[in-house]
Amino acid sequence: MKKNFETKFTGWSFIVAALLLWGGWALSPHHIGEYIKASDFTAIGEDVWYWIWMYRIHIFGWVTMAIALFALVSTVGRKPYRVVILPGAGMVIIGTFTLAIAAAYYYNFG
Repeated sequence: MKKNFETKFTGWSFIVAALLLWGGWALSPHHIGEYIKASDFTAIGEDVWYWIWMYRIHIFGWVTMAIALFALVSTVGRKPYRVVILPGAGMVIIGTFTLAIAAAYYYNFG
């Protein structure tokens, strides 16, 4: 594999996305489960701005992951393999953006 701007950008994008996803989740003072319970509000309310920023970092990790996947596909999606790579990568990228939008909705409206 050639070391050029494309491969360096793709690799660093994946590393940054992983750090944002993991860091936002791991450093969050309270983890909400599948459903919001009344006890979640009191736990989040203890340090609400810190929790909001950690959740934002986690959401931006999903967006960065989609960017990294798109960069990977644009690097390796050449003939004859693009017939297999593009549909699968498209579904993963759309799913990643859907997770980011769902997390943002959950963050705003619960």
